[in-house]
Amino acid sequence: EDEMKTVTIYASSEGASTDYIAETYLAKAEYNLKTRQYRQALEETDKIDSIFAKTPRLAFTRIQSLAKSLLFDSARTLLKNAESMGGAQLEWLLGFGNAYITMRELDTAKYYFDLTLQKYPNNKLALEGLIKVASINRDSVEFLRGLEKVVSVHPRDISATQRLAQYYAGTGQEVKSLDLIERAIALRPGKLRLYNFASNLASKRYGTEQGRDYLYQALENNPDLPDAYYIVATLHFGAGYFDSTSYYIDKALSLDEKHLPSLLFTGLLQESFDRPDSAIEIYKSIIELDYFYAETYNKLALVLVNNKIDLENAANLARKAINLSGGIEGSMHGTLGWAYYNLGRHKLATSPFAQAIQLDPLDPLKRFMSAMNYEKLEETDQALDQYNKALELGISGPTRDIVIQSIDRLKG
Repeated sequence: EDEMKTVTIYASSEGASTDYIAETYLAKAEYNLKTRQYRQALEETDKIDSIFAKTPRLAFTRIQSLAKSLLFDSARTLLKNAESMGGAQLEWLLGFGNAYITMRELDTAKYYFDLTLQKYPNNKLALEGLIKVASINRDSVEFLRGLEKVVSVHPRDISATQRLAQYYAGTGQEVKSLDLIERAIALRPGKLRLYNFASNLASKRYGTEQGRDYLYQALENNPDLPDAYYIVATLHFGAGYFDSTSYYIDKALSLDEKHLPSLLFTGLLQESFDRPDSAIEIYKSIIELDYFYAETYNKLALVLVNNKIDLENAANLARKAINLSGGIEGSMHGTLGWAYYNLGRHKLATSPFAQAIQLDPLDPLKRFMSAMNYEKLEETDQALDQYNKALELGISGPTRDIVIQSIDRLKG
């Protein structure tokens, strides 16, 4: 945001060239699109001379801005004009596909992605476009085919590999999932999220001890990364070993005194000591340190919900976390669902809980929260399904007893 202000000031100066000014407005429009400020994005594209409308980058920024602002007729008109002047270049073809996804004209979007692959075989962005179409259509066969294709032709694409592994895990194919993740770790030993995923999966498949081994492997392979100490700290925290948790957090902060996950953990420790006010102050101070760190908003939202403090604000904070993270973190959708649940907005809670489960299929707690929400909606079959899945995924402690009692009660 500060960078954007700087280039805007320069663009308004006498020394700025026409091209630079146009680039500045376009960059601001793209930033506004990313942060879901769609009307502001439109205003920025309005400022650019029509000569630049012939570039695919501007054309599709404007089309997306119109569509996201629900001005579908205007978006469709501009899209048709773009089609008439666009050729078979890669940027145009991909732009048409993505634009038609935004318009929810999925058959046309698929046509353009297929056309892209004919002219540019195995293009990853086109393959990703087809996966997105399949996801919206809830076509599991095409979704799986697309993911497997991406991983086969782009084996170093860790993001696609992890998504495919998540799909396998969610459909009960744990061995295939773990094999994929181990291959990814061998290729990219510094990608710590892979160890976390492998740990959760191995714990479910083979037991807690083997799951822990992956986290210690992460530290062994990456002794200079504060994140490696952080994930071992999470292991000790989950086991209730607060002294050793503090030790690993201190090691992480000795490597980077502004390591945000570790700073966040100091807030979690305060929560574990039943000091929510101290945790809230820590989270607020971290937001001042980094306004764009999504997980801080998530943690702040969660402590507010769990302590029944300012629930409306908690829901707003959870939504902000989702927006800043790009919506890829299941925990943040779970927090939003939990905020809605505690606000009594059970219908609204259904969607974020479903998204949380899709992103984190192995997390039994999300199944449990979703089940409670379905029970409030008196959707007994859905509630029983999620309670049973929470048991299958190994939910433990007092929560397990609640799940068993709930199943018995619903079965009557």
